Amino acid sequence: MQKPLSNARKGDLCRIIRFKDTQSKTETMRFGLSAGETVKCIANVGPIIVGKNLITIAVGRNLAEKIYVECE
Repeated sequence: MQKPLSNARKGDLCRIIRFKDTQSKTETMRFGLSAGETVKCIANVGPIIVGKNLITIAVGRNLAEKIYVECE
């Protein structure tokens, strides 16, 4: 089930499905994240902290609400 990244829980593995709009897609691509990639939710307090490979990225809550993911 698709949900915003802002609703992910610590430890969730989430695959990025889509973006709410073009602006959020562009902002997310600046972090090196795109649709189809899998990230791990490290923390969900204030910004959403996600890990991809060996990189840790803090995604602001407003942007995280525009990134739709499927989590395991």
